[in-house]
Amino acid sequence: MEKITVAWFDDTKNAILCTYNQEGWTWDDFYLALQQQKALIETVDHPKVHIIVDVRKSTWLPKGGSLLTGLKKTTHDHHPRQGEIIIVGARGMVASIASTISNLMTSSRMEMHFAAKMEEVPALLNQLETARP
Repeated sequence: MEKITVAWFDDTKNAILCTYNQEGWTWDDFYLALQQQKALIETVDHPKVHIIVDVRKSTWLPKGGSLLTGLKKTTHDHHPRQGEIIIVGARGMVASIASTISNLMTSSRMEMHFAAKMEEVPALLNQLETARP
């Protein structure tokens, strides 16, 4: 099983589900997943495609490397039609780190939202879609 899998969340293709399947993923795994997300976004003509990040089975941060290097890559190497990010399953220290990162990334217009369970995601996606100008 791949450490990170990337697939459409559902048949509407308005959101991509990026699942972190196990501990021990690296920045290289992350960058590969990022490229896969960009490739999927290219297959549709939606104005925005949201990213759902499921970290319920993993840590939210990779092994090795610098967090700042990864953040820089993320903010400069995302698809122009990438929408907002929903993180599912971030808890404790991970949720605190994610919240801090979200605040740092608002200048790059990459907002993060949080859900404790996957069942909360459809309602969040609906809110994002109806709030779109």
